[in-house]
Amino acid sequence: MLYLDHAHAYMDFLQLEYTKKNQQTLSNISIDNYKRVIFALISVLQIKRVIKNNIFIKIPKLKSRPTKHKPFTKEELLRVTPAIRKKDPYLINVVAFIFYGLLRPTEIVRLQVKNINTNDCTLGVQTKTEDFAYARIIDKCGRL
Repeated sequence: MLYLDHAHAYMDFLQLEYTKKNQQTLSNISIDNYKRVIFALISVLQIKRVIKNNIFIKIPKLKSRPTKHKPFTKEELLRVTPAIRKKDPYLINVVAFIFYGLLRPTEIVRLQVKNINTNDCTLGVQTKTEDFAYARIIDKCGRL
């Protein structure tokens, strides 16, 4: 039989004792992901009537502060661009799509030639939040 004390002991273990291979502790987001998996497993057991209730429902979500990704400054971009052109000339196009089109790397991978409109300076991409969206290309990108 599972009790609330078992759930708290597991969560305490994840927060206080468990360490990754590099000796770092888990982030609150990772701990919540572990909790979510256990919650789903116990929910299945509850549906199959193996146990009466899901004890993890009483465990609150941990607060976390997501890190904000900072874009390159113009100076950083001017320093990085020559090095990229020298090391891998094909990579400069990917960097240009990220910088000028404000696209994520996965959106660049999904990008298709038929979705690039040079007349309107738009890119049609499948995004993280929408099935299909259009991103406007900054004027400098037209010169690439």
